[in-house]
Amino acid sequence: MSLFKKVNLTAKLFLGGGFCLLIIFLIGINTIVSLQKLSAEANTIYDKHLLGILHIKEADICLNHMRKNLRQMVFSENTFDKQKANKQLDKADATLQLEINEITKTVDSSENKQQLAELLRLIEQYRHYAEQIVSLMDGDEQQKTQAKGIFLGGTFTELSDKADSLLADIAKNKEEDAYEKGQTLKKISEDNQKFSFVLMFFGSFFGGVSGFLIIRSVANSIKSLQNFIENLASNNLDLDVPYLYLSNKHGALANALGILQDSCRVLKSEHWVKENVTKISAELQKAEGLSLLSQKFLALVCPLLNVGYGVFYTYSGNQLFLLGSYGHSKRKDLNKTFALGEGLIGQCAIEKKPITLTNIPSNYIHINSGLGKSTPNNIIVLPILHGDVLVGVLEFATFRQFTDVEQLLLDELMPRLAMSVEILERNIRTQNLLEEAREQAVRMKEQKAELEMQQAELRQTEKWYTSIIEFAPMGIFVVNEAGQIVLCNPNLEAMFGYDLGELNWKNVDELVPLSIRADHSKMRAKFMVENCQARPMATGLELGGVRKDGSEFPIEVGLSHLPELENGIKNVCVTVRDITVSKQVANEMRLAKEIAEEATK
Repeated sequence: MSLFKKVNLTAKLFLGGGFCLLIIFLIGINTIVSLQKLSAEANTIYDKHLLGILHIKEADICLNHMRKNLRQMVFSENTFDKQKANKQLDKADATLQLEINEITKTVDSSENKQQLAELLRLIEQYRHYAEQIVSLMDGDEQQKTQAKGIFLGGTFTELSDKADSLLADIAKNKEEDAYEKGQTLKKISEDNQKFSFVLMFFGSFFGGVSGFLIIRSVANSIKSLQNFIENLASNNLDLDVPYLYLSNKHGALANALGILQDSCRVLKSEHWVKENVTKISAELQKAEGLSLLSQKFLALVCPLLNVGYGVFYTYSGNQLFLLGSYGHSKRKDLNKTFALGEGLIGQCAIEKKPITLTNIPSNYIHINSGLGKSTPNNIIVLPILHGDVLVGVLEFATFRQFTDVEQLLLDELMPRLAMSVEILERNIRTQNLLEEAREQAVRMKEQKAELEMQQAELRQTEKWYTSIIEFAPMGIFVVNEAGQIVLCNPNLEAMFGYDLGELNWKNVDELVPLSIRADHSKMRAKFMVENCQARPMATGLELGGVRKDGSEFPIEVGLSHLPELENGIKNVCVTVRDITVSKQVANEMRLAKEIAEEATK
């Protein structure tokens, strides 16, 4: 039977011979027409429905990405995250437009066209609101508040929900059309079988036998291809394509279905990778410490990659320290630290390249479970790199090698893991510096109180304050309740372009940019009555100062209450630092980081 399938239709007709030639010829004509219909219907399913469903799903993903990035732009306090979200928003919008264009090519029914027209209208309104939100986010705080109101408003949310619903309805219609086409294929197959059996009834015994074989061959081919198409439409991509070895029309159709199956597998794999990368990246951002980050990463990645054993080493001070593990059993000979070049961990750190071992000895390491233990077949050691900078090293033990999709997931995750470690380490360093600064502030306050107790006269106290202010490395001045500069050091006067002593008894509002000068007196009065500890001014906002010549420059400002004088007058000590140079350096570093991130994508 297998050999009979490989024979083309013309050869089968000649095999009937003689009296059966007419019947076989009619059967052949019927079969060819049926195959053409099947091929046309199958191509229609592929071109108009299956591809349409894939593009609709991608469009829905892009719409969700736009909503997610808009949320990050509106609610994130980090300027870099906002800029990154803006870029991702533009990218998702461009991709959405491409997917909508592809969907338009596959829409042919009047109902779908009406739904598509409504979808285009909703998306256009959605883009209008999104552009309005992005524009408002570049404005002042009132405009940003307005942007949040638009994002959280019912109209914007309703547009998004309606667009999602329309995409789902169009996809459902496509699925129903694909099902109807499958039923058409089935009906064509059944009609072909009935007609063939009628012809066989009037044939001779030999004609009946040969006709039976031909019909059975064709029917089985059609049925197999039909079943395969229905399974493909149901997202079952693991079946083997039937009749790939044939050189006839069945083989051509099978080859086309094989190409479609490969495309669907690629899309499914890419979607799986993107989904898990997004999920794991979000979880890593929630980690509050390096140990928790390593445990979260291993707990999420190891089950996905079927890893039975994993360890996470962090790099610090030319040493690699064990930070977290998965499926790890305590062993006396397990090193918790490695020097550069020591063992596979240290060698991987030096080379900054993955290392893979196979045929692991039975006494090397075991993967344990409640039922038993076994030796892994593969050891994989991977460097965690942020650009060219080593952040840490991962080691995995598995029973098999990673598949291409699993390797792709790992390749996508490693740069994000390195970035998460780098950001977390930077946050920890910043937190330590802030803690040290707070401790130093407490110590200074205690020293100040002790000195005040030791000093008996107000003049000596003023002299002590004056000496501190004059020799401070940053700009310092004292402001009274009226906003007058009671005392200032030479560094402050030089920073703002004034001569020595020229700032005394001037109003502090003259040093504030015109854009906020009107509200500054209210904020100053509010701080005067607050009984709060020393703190930076306008946390999260960019502050500026105005020089004598009218030019503005970026500054950092710290505020702290001074002890009340005997007459009850309150004063505030203000520290000012010119951050023009550091801001330029930060901008250059941010630009370099963005370039590096773009290069690693």
